[in-house]
Amino acid sequence: MRVKASRRRIASLAAVALALAALGISQTAQAESFKFKAHDSGSFLSSAYHFTTDPGEGTATGTLSGKGNKGHYSAQFLGGAVPTTPFPTACTLPDGSPGLSFTFVGEITVFHFDSTDDLLFAVSPSGGGTECFGTSGPPNAFKGTLSFNITGGTGRFAGATGTLTLEFHGQYLVFLNPSGGTFGWVADDWTGDITT
Repeated sequence: MRVKASRRRIASLAAVALALAALGISQTAQAESFKFKAHDSGSFLSSAYHFTTDPGEGTATGTLSGKGNKGHYSAQFLGGAVPTTPFPTACTLPDGSPGLSFTFVGEITVFHFDSTDDLLFAVSPSGGGTECFGTSGPPNAFKGTLSFNITGGTGRFAGATGTLTLEFHGQYLVFLNPSGGTFGWVADDWTGDITT
């Protein structure tokens, strides 16, 4: 009797293990990968936060509103950049006007999707992009590119991974006023791949 009971117990445990394994496979199969494409715009101003101890670092924080293939969203970003070395490194804006090159030392963007209240986190590493800053102005035009890693989120984006590329342009309406502050506008185009 004990042998039969033990065999029944083993068979039951094996069935449970198989069911759990199947559930794990099913959950893995439900992972979704998709192309992300979006456009947004907004304003920014200088920030007291710094990513480095480099005295030449300038930082800004801003808010954005946009729409993409995952719906309407708002976003907030914090980014910092230093003059590209060797300094000065010249660059040219799309209209042919001269500029100076800056290299990003970090940027963090948090997306908030209006329909679900889900958040998506994107982080750009040091050296993840550059900006060409127009030297004529104000307003001072700028244009640049940044690469981001998806580092998770909330709701449907919990545990999300992937990469995004940001192409941006805008103007500094105020640049280094007497208190050292800046203010301006920016427009962004995002493309990339996300897995949730």
